[in-house]
Amino acid sequence: MGIKLQLPEEVTALAFAIDLARKNKGYTLQQLGELSGIDKGQISRFAAGRFKTISKNLQQICNILELDPNDYRVVGSRIPSHVLTEIERGWHSSGTQRRKFEDALVALSKMFS
Repeated sequence: MGIKLQLPEEVTALAFAIDLARKNKGYTLQQLGELSGIDKGQISRFAAGRFKTISKNLQQICNILELDPNDYRVVGSRIPSHVLTEIERGWHSSGTQRRKFEDALVALSKMFS
């Protein structure tokens, strides 16, 4: 059994990171599924935040995308909980606000990669 995430913000932050990393690497859900051996439907659920634990399959996807899922946990994390709350707020926005939020995170991720 995997590590249970404690807060909804942890799930939201990791889900956004998975979706963003997949898009930045140019993978479709199908391609990522072929690389990982994991069904694209399950990958879609991960990217949508429909998980509660860091399972073996979730870890496999993170490995391919060069993410450490533990970086998105509040307990022992480098990310303060108030930042995770803002990420969750932006994640749940829509329309123009959502696109601006995504563009800002893409730019930010490029600064640190």
